[in-house]
Amino acid sequence: MPLELKAKLARLATYTSLTLLLSIMLVWNLQRETGSTWFIFIIQSLPICALLPGIIQGNRRIYSWLCFIILLYFVLAVMNAMQSLAGFLDYLYLGLTVSVFISSMMASRWLSNTIHH
Repeated sequence: MPLELKAKLARLATYTSLTLLLSIMLVWNLQRETGSTWFIFIIQSLPICALLPGIIQGNRRIYSWLCFIILLYFVLAVMNAMQSLAGFLDYLYLGLTVSVFISSMMASRWLSNTIHH
């Protein structure tokens, strides 16, 4: 499979996983019984949203930064999934953080290889 196609598929997987991840965060915040749900959602999603322009442009360094930033979300996801009251969304959130990490790591690698060839 050509590197350009691999990079394109990895970018598509990253977009999809990030969209679903942000959707889960939005659903969690809308289900909160306490106030300021939008403020909390903005704070939670700000690190990811700050990288979106570079992700859309296909900047390989931004994909590498996404790998580092998503690790913070992964730690939170593991803590939530290991609780006794963990639900389906907790496990889905964990799976999506892993998916974002792997797809963005591979996109970064394949994008850097397509530049050199």
